[in-house]
Amino acid sequence: MRLLRLELLIENGLAERLNSFALKAIHVSFAFREASFPACKKEKRTQPPHFMASPNSHFLRAFLRNKSQVGALTPSGDKLADAMVDWIDWSSVKSAVEFGPGTGVFTEKILTRLRPDSKFFAVEQDEHLADITRARCPGARVHTDCVSNISAICEKEEIDKVDVVISGLPWAVFTPELQKELLVEMKSVLKPGGKFVTFAYLQGMLLPAAQRFRKLLNDEFVDVHQSKVVWGNVPPAFVYRSVREDAPSMAAE
Repeated sequence: MRLLRLELLIENGLAERLNSFALKAIHVSFAFREASFPACKKEKRTQPPHFMASPNSHFLRAFLRNKSQVGALTPSGDKLADAMVDWIDWSSVKSAVEFGPGTGVFTEKILTRLRPDSKFFAVEQDEHLADITRARCPGARVHTDCVSNISAICEKEEIDKVDVVISGLPWAVFTPELQKELLVEMKSVLKPGGKFVTFAYLQGMLLPAAQRFRKLLNDEFVDVHQSKVVWGNVPPAFVYRSVREDAPSMAAE
């Protein structure tokens, strides 16, 4: 019942009216914190990843190592992964990029839908999680890098513009400056009419940073809508589906 009331608050734009006590509770329950994205540094590995351990344990370790990069305690579920990729017409996708694949939950879904001749790669800053995704999805190219370097990475991959960007980044923990910077960088490689898909936790929408990101999407894209809440995910989440503006026509000039 509380989650249903929260969903109604979000849909009616009333989340900002919730008191500070509720906001603090959300911070504690999901261990979110608004922080600057760290500089691009390669983490020095002290031991190889333990692939026999569960993906959840690797994800938890990544969260404890850097809460400003990993926004949840557990990976996304299968139902949320379907909601992330089912909106895309993959038969027309020539190139796609994934931001923050984590343990490769979304990556698996993407690979099963891509055309054989399509180009795809993922960008994961956490070196341990990048290795997990590589092991889980041997057919995927995973760059251990910052998504702020997406233009240079696309150049390495010999991709001019991409049709689709699927993002698992924790936008609700980023500063306003970082949210804007990453969206601008992403749009620089997203073709006109290209699609951007990301998700948000339902409870996380109580956070000012999450509300700010929703407004930023409306400012940066011509069409933004959200999916139904995926109640089967832990925690419940929904998907943002955004479309970049088309190139201006000759007639409009």
